[in-house]
Formats: sequence, structure tokens, C-alpha cells
Amino acid sequence: MSEWTVKAKNDARNAEADLALIISRSVPRQMSRAIDFIDGVYVCRPPDAIGILHIPRQMLIRSTARKTPTESKETAAETLYETITSPAGLARLQALSDAYARTMTQITAEKMAADLNFRKRETEARNLFTAVVDITNDIQAAVRGPSAIEMKTYWS
Repeated sequence: MSEWTVKAKNDARNAEADLALIISRSVPRQMSRAIDFIDGVYVCRPPDAIGILHIPRQMLIRSTARKTPTESKETAAETLYETITSPAGLARLQALSDAYARTMTQITAEKMAADLNFRKRETEARNLFTAVVDITNDIQAAVRGPSAIEMKTYWS
């Protein structure tokens, strides 16, 4: 083992990393491929580094597969909590609360306007009926005389 692979593995262990990767312009002569695995360390040149991106992805997939369902649930709950309590999450919740408040204010204003309109129309309908009753009573009094039975309104 060379010094650089030992150092890379130690650094990875100290960082609690799942793999060690060295990207360098200067690579060992024995490298026969663009990306090689030497002494437990991945090695590649800068132009080939893009191709190595699948390795961390595979490591993440394997790491996730090793977790128990309980750990996954706890992680999901923690992630959800962090998302909701983050500044962006709180801003989104505040936007929902503001939209709700605006909607309720509009609904209340519309309800008041509708109630006012209903009361006006109800009053107009009563006035119309009262006018019809008054005209009917006047006609009966004129035709039958003062002994005619008067119609009554029920809300007077």
C-alpha cells in the first residue's frame, strides 16, 4: 500500500465516509482504466470524475437498504419536521394562513352583503303585499261598504 491510499482511507474513516476517492492529474502507472480501485481507494483523473458519480449513488442506495424500517420512519419524521420548521417551510405555512384569512374576510363580506340584500328584498316583498292588501281592503270597502271584512297582514 502506498502512503496516499493509506491517508485517503484514514481520512474517509475519520469522516465516516462510505468510500475513499482520489481525483488527481498524477495517477499511478499501473492504472489501466479511467477509474480504478487501488488498495481500497477509487482513483481517477479530473476528466473522468464525472463517470464516477454512480459510485456514491450506489453507496447511498446500499446504505439506505441496510436501515431498518423503524430507522427509515424516524428519518422520514425528522426530515418532515425539519422541512416544516425551516424558514422556507414556515414561510409556506404563513402564506397558507394568510390566504385562509383573506378568503374568510371575503366570505364574511359576501355574507353580509347577501344578508343585507335579502333583508331589502324581504322588506320590498312585505311592502308589496301590504300595498295589495290595502288596495283589496279599499276596493271591498268601496263595493260592500264599511261592513266589509278587512284582510290583515300577519307581520304588522
